[in-house]
Amino acid sequence: KDLNVALNRAKAEKERLQAAYNTLVAEFRHGQES
Repeated sequence: KDLNVALNRAKAEKERLQAAYNTLVAEFRHGQES
């Protein structure tokens, strides 16, 4: 059970980081265009 909790936390953290990365890339591309 503890392993599942740890895996779920890692998955959520990975998704959060991916979202943050996507936001940075989108802002960078927007900045490059102007």
